[in-house]
Amino acid sequence: MNIYDKGGTSFVGSKVFLTVVSFVFCIFGLFAVYFFEGHVKNDVLGSIDQEFTETQERLKEIVTSSIAESKSDLRFLYSTPPISGLPRAEFNDGIDPYDGTTYNQWKERLETIFIGFMENNLAVEQLRIVAVTAEGKELIRVQRVGASVEAVPDYSLQAKSGEPYFLPSSQLETNQIYMSPLTLNKEFGEVVFPYQPMLRFSIPIFSDKGKRYAFLIMNVNANSLINNLKQTVFDYSELVISSSEGDFVYHPIEEYQFSRDLNPEITWDKVYSQKVQYQGLYTVTSKLNPDLQFYVHSTKVKTRPRNKYGYINFNLLVPEKYVETLINEKREITYSFLAAIGVFTFILLILFYRNATRSQFLAEARREASAIVDGSIDAIVGLNLEGELTSINNTAERLLSISKVTALGKQSKYVEFLSKLPIHNYISDIQSSKSQIKDELSEQFGETTLYYAISVSPVFSEDNNLIGLALVIRDITKEKDAEIKVKRLNTELEAKVRKRTQALAEAKDDAIKHSDIKSAFISNISHELRTPLNGVIGTLNILKREELSDKSRNLVEMMDLSASNLNLLINDILDLSKIEAGKLDLNLKTINLQLLIERLVESSAIRAFDKGLNVYLDTSDLNCENVKTESAQAHPNFK
Repeated sequence: MNIYDKGGTSFVGSKVFLTVVSFVFCIFGLFAVYFFEGHVKNDVLGSIDQEFTETQERLKEIVTSSIAESKSDLRFLYSTPPISGLPRAEFNDGIDPYDGTTYNQWKERLETIFIGFMENNLAVEQLRIVAVTAEGKELIRVQRVGASVEAVPDYSLQAKSGEPYFLPSSQLETNQIYMSPLTLNKEFGEVVFPYQPMLRFSIPIFSDKGKRYAFLIMNVNANSLINNLKQTVFDYSELVISSSEGDFVYHPIEEYQFSRDLNPEITWDKVYSQKVQYQGLYTVTSKLNPDLQFYVHSTKVKTRPRNKYGYINFNLLVPEKYVETLINEKREITYSFLAAIGVFTFILLILFYRNATRSQFLAEARREASAIVDGSIDAIVGLNLEGELTSINNTAERLLSISKVTALGKQSKYVEFLSKLPIHNYISDIQSSKSQIKDELSEQFGETTLYYAISVSPVFSEDNNLIGLALVIRDITKEKDAEIKVKRLNTELEAKVRKRTQALAEAKDDAIKHSDIKSAFISNISHELRTPLNGVIGTLNILKREELSDKSRNLVEMMDLSASNLNLLINDILDLSKIEAGKLDLNLKTINLQLLIERLVESSAIRAFDKGLNVYLDTSDLNCENVKTESAQAHPNFK
């Protein structure tokens, strides 16, 4: 019965608490509506002003860092040896007196440096050396041609004395850098299309005696810079970049962009009703469309410190309709606040209930996790950041030979097994990196070695603060023994493979040696056979010129044919040597097949005649008259 009474008391207390909380929040809601209605517009404009101020700072940082980087690159190129070598060679009859380098050699080296630099700096469009003369002749120009970087030949170099940057660049002092206004790139007085917004940086070049020689100028494509500036601006706002003269460098309306070069009549004063201001938000109206009104935040960014007009304006525009939309959204939030309070209160009570339930679940989870840890086959040891044991499981009790009651609060260095581990190193590493650590430990007991794998993990509190670490110790002796056996077997197998490979190599060498001996023998014996055979053929040729009976002449011709066939066989033996050397060439010729068969039969019929036999050849069914054969070279009379 007491239980139910307590439950009823708790329910009534919760209901009263809910009523009081609801009343307080209703009063607070009415006050909030009154307060917000009076300040909502100022809050919205103040928030936009703050966001624009921060955005302007980021825009300034992007521009100043980009300019500083370009100046640093220019100084790097200026510090290269050819920059000082060119005037020395120029003022000493084309030969540098320091090391004998000619003017053309210095020029080629500088062109190589320029090409390598531009290949690694894609924003740089041109690098030039322009002489400080009345003509302003280019001495060196390296530029991009499509996807490649090339040095311009001397006959294509131009005079630049009429360019706006020539006079200020010609008057620079030592180490002083000139930066031109942002304009579109022009070639021969015409704007290059597609448009290339260009910044030019120049630095003077003097001789060793202080005589003005030329200036180094670098053209930097500003497309990447403008894209970075556009991406920095919030989506709800528009960026307008105007120069000190009022022309537009960048504008969301494409036809207004780069108005100095493309449409000089388009300026800030021609487009907007209010001049540029530099204090907070101000409103402007479009002269071309009076229905378009904007809140504007402008800031001046100095790009050329020593130039009175060397600055640009970053103007962030947000449409007035967008501001009104924000104000209406603020009002909706205010008017829905009371309803949200009721939902919030209900959710809060739900959260209280869920929190209590969650605490109960966590307690059960802790008990379950404790049971799992205690039943693990791995030894699990908990330590605090002072190296004291905070928990151990049953396996750890057996491994450390210590009970849980004795272990709690004991320093790890006083536990025999743990004293062999670098516990303090584990703690310092975990504190610095908060990552898991893997380690191993081996112990020798007589002839037996035990191996242990150790995993160290950080332990965090509910607030995600590091409060200790957990050591998981596993016996990996069996795995190590198996690994050692596998390594030993691999070593033995590799030795057998090497031995077998060596034997095969020796057998191959013997086979090659025997093959070479055989080829040499065949070649020698073939040439030796030709000597007596040539004597027989020569004798037959002499005999043919003698007066012989028809039967004797027929026998001599048969002997000549047999000698020719023998010569053919000897040639075939030589061809065998050519086949082995891969140098055999076929010599195909057309022969009379019937005549070939008759000659072969005649040479073979001699033995039949000796035995008193007659040989008859029937070629009536022979349909083929001529054949192609490689052996025809032994029968020159077969046509």
